[in-house]
Amino acid sequence: MGSGWGSMLNQGRALSDMAMVMSAIPMIIFIGILIELLVCGPPEKRLLRGRGALTGSSR
Repeated sequence: MGSGWGSMLNQGRALSDMAMVMSAIPMIIFIGILIELLVCGPPEKRLLRGRGALTGSSR
């Protein structure tokens, strides 16, 4: 098994270590939001702007 955040979450679940589980969950959420904003957001904005669906957005 790897050494990523998902592995840490699974290991905490297997060991019934609630502190480990509760520390892994916010990190997974944070990483997901970060990827959404940095990787998926710009192409989505370009696509919507190109189709005329995004006008005057401040984001």
